[in-house]
Amino acid sequence: MSNSNLLFSLGIGVTASLVVLTPAQAQTTAFTDVSSEHWAHDYIEVLADLDIIKGFPDGTFRPGAQITRAQFAAILRQAFLATEPVSAVKFSDVPQNYWGFAAISKARAAGFLSGYPGNIFKPEQPIARVQALVSLANGLGYTSDRPEYLFYYADADAIPDYARSSIVAATQAQLVVNYPSSAKLTPNRYASRAEVAAFVHQALVQENQIEPLSSAPYVININPADLPRMPISTIPAQGMVISLGLSASGERLVILSEAADMIQVWKAHSAEQVTEIVTDGQTRFEMVAISGDGTQVAAIVQTLPSNALELWLWNVDTGEQLWQKSLGIAQGQQRDQGGFISVPRANLVFRPGDDAILSQVSLGVDSGQPIDAPLQLYSTATGEVLKSIGQTQWYRQIELSPDGKLLAGIPFSGEMIDIWQLDSGSRLRTFTSESKYHRFRRMVFTSNSRLNVLSIKPEPRERRAPYSSNTVQLDTWNVLTGESVRQITNLSGVDKYITLSRLSPDGDHYLKFNLLSPRVQMYGYEIQNPHSRIPFKVSNSYRAVFNATGDYVAVATTEGVKFFRFDP
Repeated sequence: MSNSNLLFSLGIGVTASLVVLTPAQAQTTAFTDVSSEHWAHDYIEVLADLDIIKGFPDGTFRPGAQITRAQFAAILRQAFLATEPVSAVKFSDVPQNYWGFAAISKARAAGFLSGYPGNIFKPEQPIARVQALVSLANGLGYTSDRPEYLFYYADADAIPDYARSSIVAATQAQLVVNYPSSAKLTPNRYASRAEVAAFVHQALVQENQIEPLSSAPYVININPADLPRMPISTIPAQGMVISLGLSASGERLVILSEAADMIQVWKAHSAEQVTEIVTDGQTRFEMVAISGDGTQVAAIVQTLPSNALELWLWNVDTGEQLWQKSLGIAQGQQRDQGGFISVPRANLVFRPGDDAILSQVSLGVDSGQPIDAPLQLYSTATGEVLKSIGQTQWYRQIELSPDGKLLAGIPFSGEMIDIWQLDSGSRLRTFTSESKYHRFRRMVFTSNSRLNVLSIKPEPRERRAPYSSNTVQLDTWNVLTGESVRQITNLSGVDKYITLSRLSPDGDHYLKFNLLSPRVQMYGYEIQNPHSRIPFKVSNSYRAVFNATGDYVAVATTEGVKFFRFDP
């Protein structure tokens, strides 16, 4: 027997499938260099009992020694491929008379191992930890759509690109065993014999072929809820994003560029661009919105030299402009270098069902307040005005009920919430703040009759401590009866540096924007919940939006728009 074969000699008792593997097949083997205190003792002993691995004639196991690719293939054969036929496909550097030919052939055919360019295998080359884990994950068919598992490893940046998805799958399947530091994968270090024994043991456990150890030291067992979220994709953006939106399903994302001269629609999951709409230098986009089905984009547009404001609609897939309707002439003295007049923030949203578009834009400002800002409901099909609500406040946020019949608006003062019936254009009721200091900040319809409202009551100025917290409430109102259904107070982690941003569609999670930490200059979004911590934090971010179902959230950052699956 060759020296290479001896390092992990093959047991002759394993001739059937794994379902018959039990420690009774062999007597317990005690290696002289693997004490009961050795971190991998139990892993090694179990595999030795199953004749998957053996030691040396002198009674040692040499747990710290390296293992070659051919030796690893031999272990795979014993553990998983005992009944697999030998493949006819050969590597140019593995002749048929090579001791590990059959094992390498089987491992290749079963998808555990592949070669290098030029049809070579490098059988005598030591195998890296990352290669061993990728081999097990691929050969056993493990996959995962939870890339945030990589956040657990302090050295995740060292994981090669080709291996990242497989390492995620191996981690989720609890194949990874890290010694001595659980948070360090050390992916490119050559694997030791002890480490390979631990990996293979865990794979056999995952395949239900052996029982798990009562104590499995250094196995990476991660609770996904404890991990920060990792983006599914990052969509490039030119400068700061002025406006962004997601289709109802979260499949498509629309962004408005910092220069306000370009609208882009992307496939959010794959970061593939669908369409791009660019101005001719005589127009500027003030606000943009995407339809629920992701097939249409609307924008409020200002055009020179008249400074006319219009509502435009495009077909996303063809790029065709469908119609444009006049909103009036922008008024004011504040112009940029191009001659465009500064327009207060606009509201623009598709009604659920995509049959209509609701817009609000001011034509000017008086004493610092927007003026002449009616809410207009336009037919998506024709651009016809279906309803005009003229006697309204200028709203910092508007929300439509799921059936599209009710409109809720929070004025800039935050002192009240107006509820409107869209079909009649009449005000149903108004909710007012509890006190002089109490202000409504964000809201979301969770059903046709329930409105969740996030509000804040800062301490009176004369009583504020340097870093005092605010009293925060999350209320649920029945908008049809005006009754308070639920009230949660004292949401944690909100101080004078925090801005409360958009609520999730379920009304139980809110985006918290940290403008300035008392000791460290930083800004970014976190997701909070009244009852539990949500490990979601995106640094260097400044704008965010949920999709209609709350499954996804898009966050504009200085590095582009990051697209996340939101799974609390």
